[in-house]
Amino acid sequence: LICSYQDLPEKYWKKYQYATKFVQLIKSKTPKVTLYTKYAKVMLMENSPNADLEVCFYDGAKTHKTSELVRVVEKSGKSYTVKGEVGLS
Repeated sequence: LICSYQDLPEKYWKKYQYATKFVQLIKSKTPKVTLYTKYAKVMLMENSPNADLEVCFYDGAKTHKTSELVRVVEKSGKSYTVKGEVGLS
């Protein structure tokens, strides 16, 4: 039996919304594909269609791309964030 969000009694809507947010959070932290290179570990996360991409360099630097922003952390710990429409083309 498959039910849609609208088929649920209204008293369950908020719980459904919380569950949806939780599932999206888990997907954004769960690698779908992991690639190990000479310099970094690259992970494409499960949260499609605009999946997060995380690159962890072995020297300590890190980048994390979401649908809203790109965050770069240098090996010194200094962090930069670019917000807005970002994409890999």
